[in-house]
Amino acid sequence: MNLPKVGWAFSPNWMIYATGGAAWAHTENDGSALQQDTFTFFNSTNCSGAGCSLTFTPLNAKFTGGATVFGYAVGGGLDYKWQLDPGSAVVLGIQYLHYGFGNNALVLADNQFGSGDSFGINTKESVDVIKGRISYFFSIH
Repeated sequence: MNLPKVGWAFSPNWMIYATGGAAWAHTENDGSALQQDTFTFFNSTNCSGAGCSLTFTPLNAKFTGGATVFGYAVGGGLDYKWQLDPGSAVVLGIQYLHYGFGNNALVLADNQFGSGDSFGINTKESVDVIKGRISYFFSIH
């Protein structure tokens, strides 16, 4: 994604700049929930010694989903121009960008057992990127 730049060329070959704009991303989320219960029976005719136990799993759920989220990108960078001849140059650059996508809610509902139970998870998505760049400008005579 190319964002607009506002900068200062502090020499003929160096430029420092700030950049920013709108951003969007598609996120994929996977998860699972597992609940195991153990019951211990004491003084039962089928148990010897201190007791016996029974373990079962009433909940073993997996979920997946995705969403397109919108937010912002802000950052800055530094470019160096290496002049090869009067019309062509190589530009080397490094840039940092922070992408913020705000708070999003993921709601999980019981569609299997019909209890109507649901719970939500609030997420905050962000990404930090550092990238390097090499560009070549051709001489056109």
